[in-house]
Parts: sequence; structure tokens; C-alpha cells
Amino acid sequence: MTDIQKTIQTLRDFNLWRKGDDAMEQPDPWGIGEAIDEAIEAMEKLGRLTDAAQAVVDRWETPFWKEVEHTGVYIAALRKAVEEVKGGPQ
Repeated sequence: MTDIQKTIQTLRDFNLWRKGDDAMEQPDPWGIGEAIDEAIEAMEKLGRLTDAAQAVVDRWETPFWKEVEHTGVYIAALRKAVEEVKGGPQ
């Protein structure tokens, strides 16, 4: 199970408990806080990835995009965002 999968499971379990699943013990508040922080970070990374991907798509749809001087800048930003989501170099 990846870190993000653990975070998702922690938040799902917390939500079940919060909705009244009596079979569950109260989750550790510290663990819930960490899971929320990790989820926020993952959503921020996904937002940056989406923005970078959209910039490449927009550039692709520009007439003569291959002739535009700075297309590589958009590709580099997309690569960086993908690596960030994967947990690679930032």
C-alpha cells in the first residue's frame, strides 16, 4: 500500500467512525491530522500537475505550436509536476 493509499484509508476509516460506526474505536487525532495534511499536499500537487498539463494542451492547440520558441518550458514544467506527484526530485 502506498503512502497516499494509507492516507485515503485513514480518512475513510475516520469518516466511517465519524458517521457512527460503533464497531470502530476512536481514531488517533494526531494520525487524522497527519492524514489531512498529507491529503492537502497531494491535492495541491495534483492541482499543479493539472495546471501544467493544461498549459501543454493549450500550447498544443496553438497554431504552429512547434514553431513557438518556448514550448519546451511548458514541457519542462509538466515533467516537474509529474515528478513531484510521483515523489521524485522537486
